[in-house]
Amino acid sequence: MTKDTLRTIYKAKRMALMPEEKQLLDDEILNGLKSLDLSSVSYLHVYLPIVKWNEYDTYPFIYWLRQHHPAVHIVVSISEFEKGTLQHYVWNKESVVANVWGIPEIIVQPDTVHVDPQAIDLILIPLLVCDRDGNRIGYGKGFYDRFLQGCKTDVQKVGISYFDPMEEQIPADRWDVPLDSLITPTGSIRF
Repeated sequence: MTKDTLRTIYKAKRMALMPEEKQLLDDEILNGLKSLDLSSVSYLHVYLPIVKWNEYDTYPFIYWLRQHHPAVHIVVSISEFEKGTLQHYVWNKESVVANVWGIPEIIVQPDTVHVDPQAIDLILIPLLVCDRDGNRIGYGKGFYDRFLQGCKTDVQKVGISYFDPMEEQIPADRWDVPLDSLITPTGSIRF
């Protein structure tokens, strides 16, 4: 199957999750996130969930990080749609708003700390589905592939999906960056 076909199928599957079912799956993913080894992580990049796309809700994990790992800097991004890139900043919950596309982003203020991608140790990556080699299907705009190419080579790339990896191999382009691991409601997988 093509990436576009897989994207359509898995978007529909995710959108079909009922709120109660999604909450149970979110709780299981949160348990998986809590088991991550953060002992060598100073900067952890996390996406803010797009509610209209039924993404995994990262806020409980962010609050858990604040309480249990206060030394970890939580990094979030702002999309630069005209360039197809992301800019990264230390998270500040008081300044999160939805942009014109409904994507939650922080409002950059004079004291907002910009973060170089080379400083990031672990990245939580939203996706629809991946295969057993860590090749993933995202939203098809390439924002995360460009972001990951600018990171240090040993950055931990952790995907979050409601679905276990597909047996069928996803066609990967030369610029695609595979995951190191995946967290789903059924557990964690290393590639």
